[in-house]
This record gives sequence, C-alpha cells and structure tokens, in this order.
Amino acid sequence: MEQDTDGVGSFDELLKCLREQVQRGAIDVDLPAKSLRLWWQITDAVTDEQIEQAITEAFRYPGPNLVVTLCGGTIVAEVALFENTEVEDAITDLEDHLSWTYGGDVSISKASNNASGYGILIAYRMPPRFYRPYKAGDEHLIDRFGMEIGRYSQRRIGRAA
Repeated sequence: MEQDTDGVGSFDELLKCLREQVQRGAIDVDLPAKSLRLWWQITDAVTDEQIEQAITEAFRYPGPNLVVTLCGGTIVAEVALFENTEVEDAITDLEDHLSWTYGGDVSISKASNNASGYGILIAYRMPPRFYRPYKAGDEHLIDRFGMEIGRYSQRRIGRAA
C-alpha cells in the first residue's frame, strides 16, 4: 500500500488502497475497521462507518469461493473455484461433499431464480478467507459480501450401506 506519511485521509484513498490489497490477497474479510484504522493510520477525516463501507465495497466482487446456504440462510458448504473452474464443476464437487455429509447420494440441479423453501440451496460467490472456511455462523458475511449466482434444488437419491 502506498500512502503518504500522514496516513490515509479520505474515503476514496482508503477504497483504492483496500482494493489493491484485496487484489494482492494481502487482507482478509475478517479485518475489523478499528484495526485497519490503526494499521493504516487512517485519519479522523474518515469515519468508522466509511471504513466499514470501504471494506464492504472492496471485498464485494465475484470472489474465488462458492459458498452455499440453505434457503433459510444457514451455510452448508464452501467449494473453491480455482482459476478456469466453471460453477457447474464446483456444483459437482458440492454434490460429492453433501453426499459424504449426509451419508447418501445427493443430486443437485438448477432451480428457478425465485425458488425457495425446503431443499433449495442458494450459491454465492465470496471473497477468499485466509484463516478458516466459511461455516454456519458466518451468514453475516454472506449478507455483507456475497453475490448470489444461482439457486439449486437438492435431493437425496440413496443411502450409503
């Protein structure tokens, strides 16, 4: 991050610096605004609310992680989307993961964009998270950073012996 010796003094400057750091993979979504203020010497001209807004804007992009929730909001899985990986390939990985989790074969198929209710999964592109995967309890991060990319219907098609 390049900045003058007086620290970061405006929202635009902060957002530019954050976007650069996000692109480089140098900061994590769990970074609190107060820590960022101290670490980057953000002046009082930038409020804590503006810092939070800049963090949200910098991390809200189609990130490399696919996080899937039940329609009610609980996170059920995270699948990495490596470079040149198609979302549908990640959905196949998700089927394997859920089959192992549920102890039986699971089939996942595309659902309509307004599908809701039992058996509906919602997939989001999320920014990377360095220290741990997204899991139940992190739904606030999906609300803040997630970009919905589709809804899927899941159903069990058998039990493991």
